[in-house]
Amino acid sequence: MQIINRYNETIFEDDSKTLKAAVEAAVQNGVVLKGAILKDADLEGANLSGANLRDADLSFANLKGANLSGATLKYATLTAADLSGADLRGADLSRADIKSGNLERGNLSGANLERADLGHANLRAADISGTRLEGTYLGGANLDGIQAEGIMRRLQPAQGGKK
Repeated sequence: MQIINRYNETIFEDDSKTLKAAVEAAVQNGVVLKGAILKDADLEGANLSGANLRDADLSFANLKGANLSGATLKYATLTAADLSGADLRGADLSRADIKSGNLERGNLSGANLERADLGHANLRAADISGTRLEGTYLGGANLDGIQAEGIMRRLQPAQGGKK
C-alpha cells in the first residue's frame, strides 16, 4: 500500500492490505506523514498516537475512536471528518480546518486548537478541558454537553476567526 503527499510523492510504501494498516505501520516506524492525502480514508479505531500529520488531507475520513493523542495535525484538513469518540488528548490541531467535523464524545483535553476552524462542527459531549482555543472559530458549532473545565468563561460560540 502506498501513501502519497500533496506533491504526488510517495512518502510510505509497504505490503499492507489496507490503507489503515499502512498508515499505522508508517506511524509506528516514525514516518512523517506531512501533507499525506488520506481523503475519505477508513481509519476507524486506528492507533495514530504521536503521528505527524501536519498539513495532511483527512477530509471526509472515518476516524471514529481513533487514537490521535499527541498527534500533530497543524494545518490539516479535516473537513467533515468523523472523529467521534476519538482520543485527541494533547494533539496539535492549530490552524486545522475541521469545518462540519464530528467530534462528538471526543477527548480533546489539553489539545491546541488555536485558530482552528470548527464552524458547524459537532462537539456534543466532547471533553475540551484545558484546550487552547485562542482565535478558534466556533460559529454554528454544537457545544451541547461539552466538558470544558477551566475554559468556560472564555468560550464564546462565534469567537475569533481563522486568520
